[in-house]
Amino acid sequence: FNMYVQGSYFGDLEILLKKYKSAGRDSTAIVDSECHLLVITSKELKQVLTYFDEVKKQMVDIAKKRSHHHKKSINEVKQKAKEKKLKGVKGVNNIVGSNMTSTLL
Repeated sequence: FNMYVQGSYFGDLEILLKKYKSAGRDSTAIVDSECHLLVITSKELKQVLTYFDEVKKQMVDIAKKRSHHHKKSINEVKQKAKEKKLKGVKGVNNIVGSNMTSTLL
């Protein structure tokens, strides 16, 4: 779960990080109040960023951090689902602990 406020942007991973181009979106945006969005295509963003190298560098750095955060959050949700599914099984703490370590590496 991520909360965005005025001035935030999303969709940058798929545009700025090569490994996400073919993977597609890993999130869905849901609003809880009226909002106004500016939609810019991948081609348009890339074209604008050719004029602003420092902004592009900052956006790529933020995209990398966001990617790491997304992966970590997804792994945590998967781990909680495993724990819930295995709850009550004898020795579950050893199983979950070893899976969590390998998942986070």
